Amino acid sequence: APCHAKRKKKKKKKGIGSSKKEPSDADDIDKIISELQLEPNFSEEHTALPKGTEPVIIQSTLSVRRKLLNPETELRRMFGNQVVETRARNQQFRKRSYLFISPKNTWPPMTKCGIQMVVDKNENGITYFKYTHSKTNYHSLQRMFWRASHLADPHTVFSRVLELHPYHVDTLLYLSEVCRISEDRQTASELLERALFCLEKAFHPSFNVTSINCRMDYNRAENRALFVAIFRQVLFVTMKSCWKTGFELTKLLFNLSPEQDPMACLLFIDTLALKTEDYNFVIKFVEEFDHSRRLSMLPNFAYSIALANFYKEVVERDTHIESDRLLQSAILKYPMVANLICEKSSCIIQSNSLYVMNENVMKEHTRSLLQQCKLYIERAIDL
Repeated sequence: APCHAKRKKKKKKKGIGSSKKEPSDADDIDKIISELQLEPNFSEEHTALPKGTEPVIIQSTLSVRRKLLNPETELRRMFGNQVVETRARNQQFRKRSYLFISPKNTWPPMTKCGIQMVVDKNENGITYFKYTHSKTNYHSLQRMFWRASHLADPHTVFSRVLELHPYHVDTLLYLSEVCRISEDRQTASELLERALFCLEKAFHPSFNVTSINCRMDYNRAENRALFVAIFRQVLFVTMKSCWKTGFELTKLLFNLSPEQDPMACLLFIDTLALKTEDYNFVIKFVEEFDHSRRLSMLPNFAYSIALANFYKEVVERDTHIESDRLLQSAILKYPMVANLICEKSSCIIQSNSLYVMNENVMKEHTRSLLQQCKLYIERAIDL
């Protein structure tokens, strides 16, 4: 009995001491975060999916529709065949249809390509391909290109390279970027299309762009041109509001090297899916890859999964319980995104809790996270 009385006294003292201290906004926020278990565990090991199941899962979610890889297909659906100019083709282009572009009548003839795709290796049912350059002419042009790229004014040399080889891929990509920076988007787009045309002409017969079992190693220098060309094509087609084409190209780009993801497709594939109203893709992608890729650690996916569930609930006329929960989780993890949204949309926040959360989070994270949030807002502010 005496021991029991002592315990009661101790509990009373503790209660008196705690009642004197008033909880602050920061304490309340920390309590909510701990209750919802939203603290990121950076010590957790990055575990990959089993080798036998990973390709099947990716193939089911990241299947690419070949017809939508060419932006003209989507433009015709939006504006009709009469509005979209049908490009006349030379005799050399009539033999086959191309994936990414429709060759123009004004392009120089393809007398020689200089590059070809060959099988690199086979591992676990996955075939890796690589580009190789011809040792006769293309190697010397490649050396000329690299030497000219270090000059103060390399345009004269690049023009000479294109005279010798109108489809030299690296030169076309370089000049395309120069034209894009100079606001000459039409010329930039045409040069990029010529580079894509040359790269596609060199495809191996067994190389299937819609299959996850056909991959390429970005670390090999000859392969990087295809990654860069497809990535820039995504930028150009999205400028024309061809969201479906950009989405399919992004899936293709991710499929080429899903382990490395050298072009950081995970930072914008969700936004393109939302703009194409493919809400199930975002939900399935997070369900299948959150464990292996830790997608919840990316601010864009934290908010996109909430948006996808919200729009899906609107279509199905369901309650917004799940989307509200996901949105609260996203705001607690990345309040800086909510702040940026309010700044962009000129909204006024009544409570200072969001600013307190933002200050606490920014103390623990680097500038790269803030940059990711800003990029996400620029892409998704209209959603």
